[in-house]
Amino acid sequence: MEYTGELATVQRDLARSHDMDRRRSAVLAALAPSPGEEIIEVGCGGGLLLHELGRAVAPNGAVLGVDI
Repeated sequence: MEYTGELATVQRDLARSHDMDRRRSAVLAALAPSPGEEIIEVGCGGGLLLHELGRAVAPNGAVLGVDI
């Protein structure tokens, strides 16, 4: 996914912040995704959590992210 412009820069910086890294780790631990699962994330932003979820459910699972 590619964002452009000033708002995109803010979105990327926020998503990669230490607090958001910790949040993603906590969500992954709480969900405990397993290979073969199918997951939808509503409000996925730039998709950083989707990337981690995709690795966790591979090779036969699927993830789908939606955001405005």
